[in-house]
Amino acid sequence: MRPSTNSVDRLQFPSADWNGSLVTFFPSETLKTSDYLIKIALVFAFDKDRIAVAEIQGRGLCIPGGHLKPQETAEDAARREAMEEAGISLGPLSLAGNFIVVGEQDHLSRLIPCFMADILEYHSIPKGSESSGIELLRMHELPARYYMWDQLLENVFLYVFSLH
Repeated sequence: MRPSTNSVDRLQFPSADWNGSLVTFFPSETLKTSDYLIKIALVFAFDKDRIAVAEIQGRGLCIPGGHLKPQETAEDAARREAMEEAGISLGPLSLAGNFIVVGEQDHLSRLIPCFMADILEYHSIPKGSESSGIELLRMHELPARYYMWDQLLENVFLYVFSLH
């Protein structure tokens, strides 16, 4: 049974400092998203009980995601980044939640939508991609393999796996 996102206590998602920005996570139904600037989208792409992570040059293993292009929706960006970074086509997207990032210098609050989807097909990673490959990892493998790990990321991944 899926947990109700309304019953998720915000304290389950502590704030973290990521490169000088204050970051936290809110489940999908707990924010008025129109109040935030959206420039990046992420996707948790599942193949049964494993999640796709891309090997991004200069960063390491991470879920597909990136900046929105002009006139692109967050959903479209998530699908495009999944193909570009992991060579995967996705089924229907659902919003798991949003990271809120407050910049250290500009103090602007930015929203990063985090989608979930099942992988429908695998393709070759496009030439020129910043990704050198894809791995499928189970939850217990992520802490040792993901490019960075903290309590916030652990709780977000546990939450997303529980929704899947």
